Order: sequence, then structure tokens, then C-alpha cells
Amino acid sequence: MANEPSPEFLRQQLDQAINTYRSGLTVIVQIITVLIVANVSVWGYAINYKIAGMFYIGAIFPLLIFYLIKLAGRLLAPSIYTAYQVEKMFSGSQHLFLMRTGISVIADKKLIHALNEMAELESGEERIERLRNLTFDILGKRQYIVYIILFFISGLQLVTPLLLSHYYDWPIFEVL
Repeated sequence: MANEPSPEFLRQQLDQAINTYRSGLTVIVQIITVLIVANVSVWGYAINYKIAGMFYIGAIFPLLIFYLIKLAGRLLAPSIYTAYQVEKMFSGSQHLFLMRTGISVIADKKLIHALNEMAELESGEERIERLRNLTFDILGKRQYIVYIILFFISGLQLVTPLLLSHYYDWPIFEVL
């Protein structure tokens, strides 16, 4: 029979899991902000110097944001799992605390079901394997709308140079 972790240890785990989740989201928001500013700077440069091809470079930024959002969902999954399960240990099933409430509101029922299934597994290795495959939509159930917008913006930035070159005679790239 395995030793049960002490309440103090569980409190520390909960605190660390929630802090890791919060820190992770903060870093993601900061990186996305930098990418948006970089994209707008590329637009400004392209418009100021009338070089249509700069928009091609700008098309990379929405795709990087898409990748970052997907990556964040995978990287934050262990923190979410830990906080969710520790809160469940402290509260039983009748109370919802910070992480359990937040996940219940943001995530779909499949994620909550997966978190509960993982906790019931006997094998720690199997739990880790499932955790590796767990995905979390950090923007909520309608995250696909953000993805559509990002791909639309990226697509527009691929078409814009052709239109500017054709209709306004902007060079695709200026040769110095």
C-alpha cells in the first residue's frame, strides 16, 4: 500500500500547479502580444515603403500564434491535471474550487471526463501516457473561431501583395 501524501504536500502541489498555470498563461499572452506588434510593424514598414512582399513575411505571425496556442494547451495540461485532482482530493466531489471551476467553465466535457479517468488509473505510466496526449483549449470551447480568424488574416497577407502589385504597381520586393 502506497503512502498517502500529507495535506501540506498536497497544498504545496496545488499552489505550484496553479502558479505554473497562471505563469504559463501570462507568458503565452506576452509572446502573442509581441507577435502581434511584430506583425503590425511589418505592415507599417510595407505600407510606408510600398513594398508589397513584406506582407508575405507578416503571414508567418498568425501561424506562429496558432502554433503557440496549440503548444500552450499541451504544456499546461500537467498543471491543470495536478490542480484539478488535488482540489478534488481536498473537496470531494461536491465542491468546486478555483481550478475545477475554471476548467468546468472553459473546457468541454471530454476534458473533464479524461481528467477523471486518468485519476482512476492504477498505473502511473499509463496516466503519464494519457497526459502526454491530453489537449486543453486555453481559449475555451470556441477556440476554433480564433483559429479561423488567424488563418484568415494569414491568408489575406498572402493575397495582399499580389493585389497591391497588380493594382497599385507596388514592387513585391525592392532590390537595393
